Formats: sequence, C-alpha cells, structure tokens
Amino acid sequence: SIVKPGWIDETKRTGSRANEVEFALVQPTHSSPKIEPTNPDTLLSTALLSGERREIFSECTFLLLGFEDGTDEKKELSRLIRRGNGTIYWELNEDVTHFILNDNADGALYDAASS
Repeated sequence: SIVKPGWIDETKRTGSRANEVEFALVQPTHSSPKIEPTNPDTLLSTALLSGERREIFSECTFLLLGFEDGTDEKKELSRLIRRGNGTIYWELNEDVTHFILNDNADGALYDAASS
C-alpha cells in the first residue's frame, strides 16, 4: 500500500490501524499530483506515543519515500513506526508492505511509487 503520512496520525488517534484506502495516494490524471497536504505539526504532536511500545504496526514494513535525511518529520515518522513495532526498510525490497510518500514529493517520485 502507498499511503500518505496522515495514515499514521489517524492510526494513533483511533488506537487501531486506519483504513489504508482512505489514505491511499490517488493516481494523478496529469503530471503534477494533487495530494492533500498533511500538516507536519499536527502529525507529530498528535501521533507521538508516550514512550510506550505497542504492537499496532507489528506486521507492517515501511519504506519512506521523498523524506530528506535528518529532517524532523522523517525522524518522528521513524520513531512512531518503531514504537508501534513496525519495521523500516531504507531500500525497496519484496518485504515492504507500506510506502509512505512525502506530501512534497515531486511528480517523478510519485509516478515511480504508484507503478
């Protein structure tokens, strides 16, 4: 599944894995994708777990696309996934179950992730 970062926010808010279809990236009808932006401040402030480990992502493996190394958003997403007992891969492989594409990713990365 390729989902927007808001999927993690909703998963934390509800306490169970959010419906991936609701946060799936839609195939663009033109070269510039129109993706509803996720406010990083909202994502980070509402999605942070209080330090406790949970099993919410225990069967999920993630690939974060379009996030620059060292950014706060990438660090926080990584922390959330790991606290939820998920696995992050830094390169594409056959075990990846979820792609999280940065809202600001360029069209070429969006097209590559969608194919």
